Parts: sequence; structure tokens; C-alpha cells
Amino acid sequence: MTMNTSDDWGDLETFKTVGTRLSTPMVTINSSRTIALNSTFVHDHKDTFDKNTHVLLSYSKAKHAIVFQFISDPTTIGAIKLTKRSNISIAARSFFKHYSLDIGKLKGRYQPKLENIPGKGDCWTIYLNENLSTE
Repeated sequence: MTMNTSDDWGDLETFKTVGTRLSTPMVTINSSRTIALNSTFVHDHKDTFDKNTHVLLSYSKAKHAIVFQFISDPTTIGAIKLTKRSNISIAARSFFKHYSLDIGKLKGRYQPKLENIPGKGDCWTIYLNENLSTE
């Protein structure tokens, strides 16, 4: 048997996502008023989550949207700590209460979109009228 001794292995990449289900990036709002970013979202945007430990949440009533601005400075007013595991969770009870958002109508799964928000730059956004759990 002859071995192939080609030196061209420049594209060789080790599989490192053992134990994760790679699917579509999703954001889930659950009944305990926690926002979860699934492991695919975290994996696809690893650089963002490696350098940022907190998030600023913003709400647009007109667009019925939540905007996520990931930040590294925990002293920023409004900063919420990210709980990092294979996914990321955000304790958002006070956020939903402040904006009087009905969690019963909002709990479900949303596909995040990267958008350029004036005054904030590129931010992840979910539109609350696009709940995939109700389709």
C-alpha cells in the first residue's frame, strides 16, 4: 500500500464543537423572563462573546424590537452580566417589567438580525412580532 505524502494540508481544521447542536442561531425568551442565546449563536459569534461580558438591552416600541449591544465595561449604566455556558443567558426580569412587556405573549424563539442602529453601531436585534414559536 502506498501512502499519500502531499504537503498541502493548509485547510485542515480540527472539529471543536463536540456536544453542541449546530442549527440556526436563535434567541429564546422564556416564562422566567430570561433571554437565552443558543449555542449556535454563541459559536458563530465567538469573538463577540469572548471579548464582551455584559449587554445593554434597548427596546423600540415603534418597531416592537429588542436591541442587544454587547459590551465589555461592567460599569456602564444599564449593563447586564452575561451568564456564559454553551449558551448565554441574560436575566431580563426588570427589563420586561420596565417596558410592561407581556411575557405570556412574547415567550418563544426569535431569529436575531445584525443591524446598524443609529448612535449604537452594529447590534443584534429581535423583532417581537416575528416569534417563530407561534408560526
